[in-house]
Amino acid sequence: MSRRLSSNRSSVAIPRRPVPVVVTDQTCYTYALRVAFLAYLLHPNTRAERVRIAAVNASAAAERNRPSRTATALDSMNELVRTSTGVKEKEGKNKFPKDLVKILKTKLEVISMGKDPQYQDPLVRATFAGFYAHYTEPGFYKQVKENRKIEELVMIFVSSATAVLKKRLNDDHEAKEMVNQHVVLFVRLIRYAMKTNHLATSAPDLMQRLENYETKLMTNSRVGHEPGIQPGAPLTISYNVRNMPMVQTVIRLFNVTEFRAQQEIDTLKTTVNEQTAINDMKARINSINANSPTVLQVEDFQTEDAYQQWKTIELKQLSQMISDMIEANPELTLSPNGEVVSTMLSSSNSQRRSVSDAATNPNRLSMTSNGGDLDRVRRTHGASRSIASMQDLEGGATLVPPDPKKFYRHLMEKCLNRDLAVKLSGKDPDAPIISRAHSELLVECCKRWRMLQSYRIACFLDAIKTKFVDQEVSLEVVDEAFDEHHAQTRRDGDFESWCIPDYELYYQVLLRFSEALMRMLLDQIQHSFDLKAPRPGHRHVLHVLNKYILDDPVFKDTDVSIMDQHIQHLEHGVRQVALDRYNSHRKKLLEIQDAVMKVANHVDAVTADMDRVHKRYKNEKILECIDVLDTIVRMTAPNFALDLRNLVLEADLDARTKGLEVPWDDMLVLFGKVQPAVGPMQHLCPESDIQAVVEESFRPYVHARLNVTEAKTTEWVDRAVSMDTFESENKDEPGHSSSVVDLFDQFWQAVGILNDLEWPDEYQDAKFRTRLAKAFSLGIAQYCKRVEELFTYETTHKPAAEQEATTNAQPNTERWMAMARNAITRGRPRVEPFNFAPESCVKINNIEYVQAKMEAIAEALDVETMAMIVEEREPQKPRSSHEKATFTIRIISGEDLLPCDRNGLSDPYAVLSDEHGNRVAKTRTIYKTLNPRWDQSFDVEVKGFIWLQATVWDADVVGNHDICGRTTPFKLDTREYGDYIPREVVMDLNTQGRLVFRISMEGEKDDILFYFGKVFRSLHATENAMTRIVVDKMTAYIQECLSRQVLKTLLSRPVIDVDRVSLQMSNLLSRTGLRQATSQPEPVPARVGLTKQDMEGALDPLFDYLEANFAVLATTLTKSALKNIISKVWREVLTTIEDLLVPSLSEKPSSMRPLNEAEVDVVYNWLNFLRDFFHSGGDGIAMDVLTQSKYQEVMSIRFFYDQDLNTLVQEAERTVQTAMTRRQEAAANETTSATGGKLNSRNLGTIKAKRQKQMKDLQSSDDIILRIMRMREGCERVLYERFRQRSRLQQQMIAEETMKMSNRR
Repeated sequence: MSRRLSSNRSSVAIPRRPVPVVVTDQTCYTYALRVAFLAYLLHPNTRAERVRIAAVNASAAAERNRPSRTATALDSMNELVRTSTGVKEKEGKNKFPKDLVKILKTKLEVISMGKDPQYQDPLVRATFAGFYAHYTEPGFYKQVKENRKIEELVMIFVSSATAVLKKRLNDDHEAKEMVNQHVVLFVRLIRYAMKTNHLATSAPDLMQRLENYETKLMTNSRVGHEPGIQPGAPLTISYNVRNMPMVQTVIRLFNVTEFRAQQEIDTLKTTVNEQTAINDMKARINSINANSPTVLQVEDFQTEDAYQQWKTIELKQLSQMISDMIEANPELTLSPNGEVVSTMLSSSNSQRRSVSDAATNPNRLSMTSNGGDLDRVRRTHGASRSIASMQDLEGGATLVPPDPKKFYRHLMEKCLNRDLAVKLSGKDPDAPIISRAHSELLVECCKRWRMLQSYRIACFLDAIKTKFVDQEVSLEVVDEAFDEHHAQTRRDGDFESWCIPDYELYYQVLLRFSEALMRMLLDQIQHSFDLKAPRPGHRHVLHVLNKYILDDPVFKDTDVSIMDQHIQHLEHGVRQVALDRYNSHRKKLLEIQDAVMKVANHVDAVTADMDRVHKRYKNEKILECIDVLDTIVRMTAPNFALDLRNLVLEADLDARTKGLEVPWDDMLVLFGKVQPAVGPMQHLCPESDIQAVVEESFRPYVHARLNVTEAKTTEWVDRAVSMDTFESENKDEPGHSSSVVDLFDQFWQAVGILNDLEWPDEYQDAKFRTRLAKAFSLGIAQYCKRVEELFTYETTHKPAAEQEATTNAQPNTERWMAMARNAITRGRPRVEPFNFAPESCVKINNIEYVQAKMEAIAEALDVETMAMIVEEREPQKPRSSHEKATFTIRIISGEDLLPCDRNGLSDPYAVLSDEHGNRVAKTRTIYKTLNPRWDQSFDVEVKGFIWLQATVWDADVVGNHDICGRTTPFKLDTREYGDYIPREVVMDLNTQGRLVFRISMEGEKDDILFYFGKVFRSLHATENAMTRIVVDKMTAYIQECLSRQVLKTLLSRPVIDVDRVSLQMSNLLSRTGLRQATSQPEPVPARVGLTKQDMEGALDPLFDYLEANFAVLATTLTKSALKNIISKVWREVLTTIEDLLVPSLSEKPSSMRPLNEAEVDVVYNWLNFLRDFFHSGGDGIAMDVLTQSKYQEVMSIRFFYDQDLNTLVQEAERTVQTAMTRRQEAAANETTSATGGKLNSRNLGTIKAKRQKQMKDLQSSDDIILRIMRMREGCERVLYERFRQRSRLQQQMIAEETMKMSNRR
């Protein structure tokens, strides 16, 4: 483009004006005032009023034929729409914007609901509401969105408004007369919506068409000037300057008084009008056709095509403007000889009517379709010379100044200075550069003075450039100026079609802007290390430079050598600034004596610089070739790597010399500061070993921090527990206490320190996290131990001690009476609801809280990824005999224990002790049974091997506990359990009976997954222990209420009288040695015909007991903890019902007698009552939870309960075969893909879950059948063979699992 400029400039030899024109404020004001006054005259409201005046003159004739006039008005409005839709236009030109569909829907809804204060007339609201109902119909709404034709929309409104008004008004004539008024309001609403939503600029032709519609329709309407003015308001033509908005703008701009302006307007009334504007436009058309030197010539364009394009567009626009003015005012029509006269003509097929008739119905004249004068004007739009013949060139232009460009530049600068003064003063910083009023004035002047869009843009930017170079405006103003005008240039600007003067001006503007912005950018780079960069920031400079200057197609043709010189100067400045900055830091180190402070200051200084530069120039290249960060790092990295190594070594040597330790926390802070800078240095300088130097220098201080964490974990736990009152932190609902909050504040602080380091070596980072996990596992284990001890004391030892003290304090008579009451109730103690202290329940909540927080910490440490990294980097080591391991010993049950109480039962609990007699584990106590099922797990840490022995004790409330029996010592050796397969062990007691164990091992290893697994095992064990204590408090009473004694009492209904009480007292005294025992009478025979109310009534004490306990727990436990406890209580209920029906599983026959049919029926009714109680109508435990596998097993007992031995044997064989078939099918479908590595295959929980599922499938129904067999005569041989078969199957499954594990390894 620049080459074309140079070649064409010599051809521009014709001057535009022979005499130089001097533009003053006065002359510019004069022409601006004329344009503003003409704009007022051409406003649709003013036009309509002028037509209204003509209509008033013919009102008398219209009144005489009122029905005809009303029909004519409606017909003319319909004819208006039909004619408009019939005009052939370019495709899509008459379609309104898509966004208007939704906007119009919203506006109509507001008006219909009466929420718009501008539309409060009831009839207006009614017609708009009727149209809104039709508009929102899905079919019509879809059609509107697709077609988007304004004429169809207006026609539908006409029909809708006509129907509504006929219903509302009794007079049809009045209804028809008001239709035009409401249609005007509707058209005005569309225009108003498009203007307020910035849609008018995208559819100028549509806005002009709507304006013409409104002007014509207002002929028969009484609508106000603006939306909101009620119909019927009188309109008057005003020549007062206060009613002329654009004239007011000119007055304020040139500081002219209203009095003076009013005088000039009064003078202009006779000289400035539509006729004047038409004359000026015809004069310009003639000048263009005559190739007058007053207009652009072919030499002013790049090509002749560009000139012809401008000429065609200019003539078309002028013709269209003349046509629009005549169409808007029919009085401006053509005479037969081409002169414009103030008469109104009819169509060629109609008789000439009077002026009054024309004024009464102007629409009919303007919308003729059979060859009217307006159609002839439209057909002559393309015939420039024909239009030019309307008027000669005598008299010159009234509205156009002698040199329009100079006048426009002067006017634009006046507007710019006025608006910038307001914007920069701070009164309205968000104001536009050119206000709306001034912008409208400039646009109107451009329209009348025929200023090209290219000159408007270039002129405006040239004015902004001058102020920017003179530092009168900031870069923000420049950005805003380009943003407002450059977008339009890119969208509409075809630079090939621009005239050469405008193009040259625009090019010079861009060139001067580029020079100024490059100077500003250089100043920005020279201050790269300053704490606060000078404003505006370099990004803003680059934004303006790249977006508006360098990317502009006009500027791209400039000489590239200029830009190359700027780039070289910038690069040299960056290198010099970086070198000078680092040398200044070196000099400052000589002034510091302390070695650690030297490291700190040097790291702080360099990293601060890097961080500052990184933030300012992150991932960006200035002018797409200068990487400021890259250049600075390359100049700094080699020197910094060498200096950092020396400074750290100096600090360490200085500390050792003084016998001190380097403060690890300060060094870690320094590492966190230097690390973000080291990464880019290492990446940009691969030949340097700065990354390794930094890690090697700071690694010892990370280990020192982890050592402190491990040492202080115990202290954190003790301090947190000792200061905790175990009250819920949230007073309004159950929750955790302060100890876990305090503890995890420390834990999260340690995690945060490690995460903030962002250690580059992922393997070393994984090792650090493993050490931290180990410290956490120790702390959680200690916390669990402390909390469990406190809980056990509060719920067991403390109440027992208080009860014993209370009993000892009672008089002898009260103690004797208590023994008597116990004898009367056949030895059943009176169990009161155990009042759990709130602090005890809070401890359960704390364990639940710790589990959730440890899961969050595991996620924050990314334990699975860390474990994989360590496993990949560390080779597998063979197991050593002295290696640590964790054994999980699950004490499942005891069988046929020695009875130690007078009732022929025991209250057994089991204890594990090591070879030194130290207690390793202790189970809970299960009351009144010889076949207890503890089902509790304990973790034992072993280094090499350990000898253990199990002892079963009988718990007594008073006196020493009795020994039920001991097992022989057994050995836990890590080498024997090296396959990690759990083993079930059955050990005989030295007295009677046996114990059943399940023992498994998980290797003690320096692995993050192991430590977190240890944490969750500790938490799970503690939670189970505390929950078990709570459940055990209820289990004793549950067993009493669901016993065979209660069942026998319910069915026999014994009568308690004085004689029976005396007999029981006598037996009590005989046991004390005071009297011989008397034989007890036989019970009263059983009664039949029990109702469900009788059966449920027998459980009333149990229901009262459970309700009281659950109410206490509900106020202190969290919902999940409460649900867990209630679920376990339900399981105890099921176990008690099961034990009531069948004996425990054993290979020996049982002396327990089967229940008869009536007793079994009562038991299962009890089960239904309890199930409904726990479900509580949906507010309690979910029914699917209550009826899970254990419930199904209990329900299955009834099916087999009354079958004989042979049938039971057959059922057992069938059950075993079915389970084996399912297991074989599952094994065949099992894929051999590696679903987990060695860590997963050695996960103890995974192995346990798989084996338990397999054994459960094999044994669930089989166990029930075997337990029922024990109550049948002659079952000894069958039980012996069945248990041997089970043992063989179990060994086979273990062997298969071992083979699979070996194949995986």
